[in-house]
Amino acid sequence: MKKHSQEMMCIVEHLMIQTSPVLVGVKPSVLTGICDTERCHGINFLDLWEKEKENIINDLGLSCRELKTTLRGKQLLFFDPDELKRTLMIRDNAEFLKRFGYFSCVSEKDYLDELKVRFNGRNFPHEIGVFLGYPLKDIKGFIYRESKPLAALSRWRIFGDPTGSLKLMELHKQVESVFKQLMDKGKDPMRFLDKLTMYFQDKNEFSSISV
Repeated sequence: MKKHSQEMMCIVEHLMIQTSPVLVGVKPSVLTGICDTERCHGINFLDLWEKEKENIINDLGLSCRELKTTLRGKQLLFFDPDELKRTLMIRDNAEFLKRFGYFSCVSEKDYLDELKVRFNGRNFPHEIGVFLGYPLKDIKGFIYRESKPLAALSRWRIFGDPTGSLKLMELHKQVESVFKQLMDKGKDPMRFLDKLTMYFQDKNEFSSISV
């Protein structure tokens, strides 16, 4: 991580923890908000984002799409382009999104363009769960209210057998915790990113979760 002012360090570290599961490759994207009431060392996060967004995104090493802007702040999707593309091209995911009207989408840019349009519509696009790497069975369970019972409620609603979904959710939490612990010790997690990526990808059991 480059040397920055205290204000920049504050927002970069905040976003680094938020996006850490994407950074180590166990999640394709993360949706997070920048609010005009969040302050660090007297600096408004939203003002700082508008001024330094390119530097912040470069520090994180991810891509970012601003999905929605309101008077209170912005909704941002940070993503790994390769991992997001892989997730969107999984046959079951692609077929599911087609049923939701993503007919002409070929690239991840097409999907993100369509998602942004829907994000600014009247209804929240719950299919964003696919972009975020949630298990498809849980997305379907929430949207369709299928016969699978609600099994757990935490970062997302889990339907049917909760085992795999809970393991995935716990993995995300573990990644964030490790990044925070390193920062609390004054260490830059990006210096250990290769080792952290290998460690957490070995623990990723997403492929075993039934859709």
